[in-house]
Amino acid sequence: MPRHGWTLPVIWFAVCVCSGCRSTPTERQDNAPTALTAVQASALREQALELLERMVRDENAQVRSNAIEALSMIPTRLQPILPAAINDPNVGARTTALIAAGRLRACDLAPLATASIQHESEFVRTASAFMLSRCDDHRHIHMLSQVLFHGSSTATRAQAAFLLGELGDPSALPMLRQAAQQRVPRASDIENRLMHLQVAEAMLKLGDHTALGTLHAALFPARPEDLEATVLAAQILGETGSRSSRPDLQNLLAGDPNKDPRMPAEVRLAAATALVRMGEAGPPQAWKVGREYSTHADAPIRAQAAHLLGWSRPVTDVQSLRNLLDDPNPLVQVAAAAGIVRQYSGSTP
Repeated sequence: MPRHGWTLPVIWFAVCVCSGCRSTPTERQDNAPTALTAVQASALREQALELLERMVRDENAQVRSNAIEALSMIPTRLQPILPAAINDPNVGARTTALIAAGRLRACDLAPLATASIQHESEFVRTASAFMLSRCDDHRHIHMLSQVLFHGSSTATRAQAAFLLGELGDPSALPMLRQAAQQRVPRASDIENRLMHLQVAEAMLKLGDHTALGTLHAALFPARPEDLEATVLAAQILGETGSRSSRPDLQNLLAGDPNKDPRMPAEVRLAAATALVRMGEAGPPQAWKVGREYSTHADAPIRAQAAHLLGWSRPVTDVQSLRNLLDDPNPLVQVAAAAGIVRQYSGSTP
């Protein structure tokens, strides 16, 4: 699904929040980073993969969706579960599976996508069209442009833009530029802004670097309601490797010492993750920010911390990831498992 990493990828789902944590952020503050032997790393990776394989059958649809996304790093582990996932009764999980299948070009499953092309959900229909296009069946590609301009919500239009970017065809740029100028009348300002950020992401992926202006502008929140756009912009800039944003991301991460309080945890974690993905925040800096929030009371923050620790290379805080693998919240467990798989598989999707 389009959004993004483990605050994930999915802008139309709410993340469950559970309170309570097992230790304070300072309890392991002075511990040195721990390296694993090859045997230990292999065993930990297998433990994480087995957890993800269990989580694709979880009763919580977002857990299933995030587990599918994580397993896409290891196609041989994902492919056996894709047929059931593509037929998942939940729109979000089904959409995630279709997009994952399209990215992998699992074209033996194209009949399942064809069966979903008339689904009542625009998310499912556009994901089906994306998968079929990846398998050289372009009969339904027009659905992406239809939803981009006439979708029922900013979220469905954002997904259409995201998928056009994923297809990698620069001929989509003119319609994306047009979509960047449009608003959904019944949507709020922030909903329209989030949509425009994902349109900008698609344009950037297709080679239009003028879209960077939209993304960079979102790194300067003026009001609390702007912070969601700041987080999304940071995620996009990290994913696309847009290094011109480094100074602004560093400012979000560190905060202004003349202003109190610092940026919220979600913003700092998103900025740190983006910098790590660009190779610009040294592992100690990322380690400290990820570890700082790895025992936060709120599960979404812990999940975001696990995502950050999973991108830090070389891995600097294996113990925090291990602890998060045993977190009471399954969304945090999935994020930690994804981080472990990323670290010890050499995979960076």
